[in-house]
Amino acid sequence: MNKIELTELEKRVGKALEEALYAEYDFSDVDCMDLAKTLSLPVNTIKGAIGSLTKKGIAYTFDSDSNFQHHQLLELKPQYHKNWASEQGLEYINLWD
Repeated sequence: MNKIELTELEKRVGKALEEALYAEYDFSDVDCMDLAKTLSLPVNTIKGAIGSLTKKGIAYTFDSDSNFQHHQLLELKPQYHKNWASEQGLEYINLWD
């Protein structure tokens, strides 16, 4: 497997995303605003890092409509989330440390 190179910002955002995804695999209520608050960074900075993690095949976004509001929610691929990797029988790949 090729080594995935991440910037320090991508590592911070990825780690914060993993920590924010508290529930079972394939459930997320986390968006860029949540991570911006957690990391005290501008939301556009978070969007850029998520875009980069998505291009590298680590994270992805999906649209969700709830309470008459549209949200773009965030998820990690399961091998990059410690609990989800275990649930899915995958080897956990820690990219954040």
